[in-house]
Amino acid sequence: MKNVFLRGIYSTALTDLFLNAGYNIIYPSPLIQRRFNLTPDKENKIKEVTIQDRDDNQGIIVYIFLFKKHIEYPIELISQLPLNQKIFPDLVTLISKYSRNSIYKGKVIRTYKNRGYSIVDLKTENDYGKDNQLLSTNDYKPDYGIIYSYYDKNFEGFFQVIQEDSGRNPPILMPFNSLSGNYLVLLLKGNSRILFSKKIQSSNLKSKLFNLGKSFELTGIDIIFRTAAMHANEEDLRDEFDEILELKKSIELKMKQKQDIGLVYRDTISFHYLFSGNLKLKMDEFRRKICKTIQYHHSFKSSFNLQSQKFEMIIDFNEYLLEKFPEEEQRINSSFIEFIHEKYFQKDIYIPINHQKILFKVESLSPGKIIEKSEKTPFELKVKRGFKSGGHYDGLNIPIEKGDYALVHFIEGEWSYKNEYFDRNDSFKGAYYNINTPIEIRPTEIHYLDLEVDVVEFNDGRKEVIDKELFNTLYEHQIISKETYERANQEISRILQD
Repeated sequence: MKNVFLRGIYSTALTDLFLNAGYNIIYPSPLIQRRFNLTPDKENKIKEVTIQDRDDNQGIIVYIFLFKKHIEYPIELISQLPLNQKIFPDLVTLISKYSRNSIYKGKVIRTYKNRGYSIVDLKTENDYGKDNQLLSTNDYKPDYGIIYSYYDKNFEGFFQVIQEDSGRNPPILMPFNSLSGNYLVLLLKGNSRILFSKKIQSSNLKSKLFNLGKSFELTGIDIIFRTAAMHANEEDLRDEFDEILELKKSIELKMKQKQDIGLVYRDTISFHYLFSGNLKLKMDEFRRKICKTIQYHHSFKSSFNLQSQKFEMIIDFNEYLLEKFPEEEQRINSSFIEFIHEKYFQKDIYIPINHQKILFKVESLSPGKIIEKSEKTPFELKVKRGFKSGGHYDGLNIPIEKGDYALVHFIEGEWSYKNEYFDRNDSFKGAYYNINTPIEIRPTEIHYLDLEVDVVEFNDGRKEVIDKELFNTLYEHQIISKETYERANQEISRILQD
């Protein structure tokens, strides 16, 4: 497991990390080739590990491909990578129960014809051996998948995972249709088509592979030549085609014998790493060894609203200046920070607050109007948030009334922040301390990973810890490290003692 394929905003930092750990970076982008003096691959390189950005840019997805590998406890492969919680305790790890490409027998338990999707029960005991404790008994993991097609309720069939689960976000499914090898993908409900990876652009090579494909028995099957096929010889490709056909027969036999819903076949381990603010600063350090890197590079690049796309050009321009005028590095960095303060952190501007749930997706809190700011780093903002009437404040069990507002003090790098609630007459109603990974204050948003546990303060000064059960679950299932768990508990103790 030494061949790594990397793409995304963290690729320079991760390339440095994996190269120093003895891994091969295969099919590097032109930019990575220049930065690391790598030559384009001209030999047979198979993607054993693929790393790409999460959709929200707040970390990465890692796929470990196990085709033809017989590994008793595949989850142990995660700890063997140079990026793991033992080395980087700020990492948040979400191991997928339903890995990409896996095949399951499922039963439709709910269907939404007007919305065009169905819910499929996949409940299974899994077969991860001693790793089962991490994957099959977690109360936070879904036992169902979503397929964007209408099926009759109670329909039973075989489904394939096209997007793995992450925390409590369920996997996305499609009807079982494909089997992948190192060089080939077979589409089992096809029309005898011969297709190619976008990376295969040579007309001569395409012609050669096309003629080879015509010699295969493709009745009812489409074949896709993967990127690695560029460097494989004809014997390897023929052998793999035969191996996938044998695998197809084996899976079809399992399907016939499968009585209960559950796993049929798996060839990939999928997991997500969420990067806290501290981990992004570590990524900055790795990147800075290779090329000029502006302060907060990865935190700013990981912003994902429309404004942040414009700001990305400003980052690129400042890093261009750092490369062009290295003797002016200090002035360029300080001017960059001054620009952020003057342009983005003006009084009365509203700033979005991204409350990222580890087991869910980002929740956007009501934005805060900036009422105070620091003129230096670490960034520091005091904002005022308004609320619609109705409902109750979490943990305080008091109603949210018309005219209520909160004053919130955000300090970059802090492990908590305090919401102070007031009524329309400015009378204090109570407070809520959110416990989180170190706060990131970006030009276009405030961001952190919520650690689920909180402290409430009543208007008589009493304080109480709430929602600690899920926080403990994050630690017990190794989603957060011991170091993160202990640091958050220290923050809770500090708040209770103040």
